[in-house]
Amino acid sequence: MLVTGGVGLVGVMTLADPSPAVRALMQRMRDRSWTIHRWASGVGQVPEIVSAVWMWEDGAADVVVIRSHLMASAYRAMPCVDCWEPAAVTLWDMAAPEKILREVLGWEPYGEEGRRREAVRPLPGLVLPLAARQRLTQYIDLPHLPEPIVVPPIPVF
Repeated sequence: MLVTGGVGLVGVMTLADPSPAVRALMQRMRDRSWTIHRWASGVGQVPEIVSAVWMWEDGAADVVVIRSHLMASAYRAMPCVDCWEPAAVTLWDMAAPEKILREVLGWEPYGEEGRRREAVRPLPGLVLPLAARQRLTQYIDLPHLPEPIVVPPIPVF
């Protein structure tokens, strides 16, 4: 299992102005056809959460969630309905965004070996529950689309 800690960032960075290394790693993900998701409190606002997702054919997903310039998480969700809040994961880590992005870009492809890994319930703080997403506007940058898809906040009754 990949469980680490520690933050190695020096200086100030925001999700609106990531470090050059984080920016380059996110571009590498886009170039590899990952879908990028951004959640903001409103149109034109700085994202509060940035994420990247790679969906596998059987519904499994590799997910990166960047919550701040100091903390990101990544996991491989077993086939599920909601990749942001899966019931089980097989790979996971929480650390600084640059470390997480580098690590995930180096993960072995999901396949027979990945299916044989022990699946466990996600640790607290690893995933992105609906309660954290529903009040925010979501921007979905699909590979090869010129403009993001905008999903307004989900009304809470």
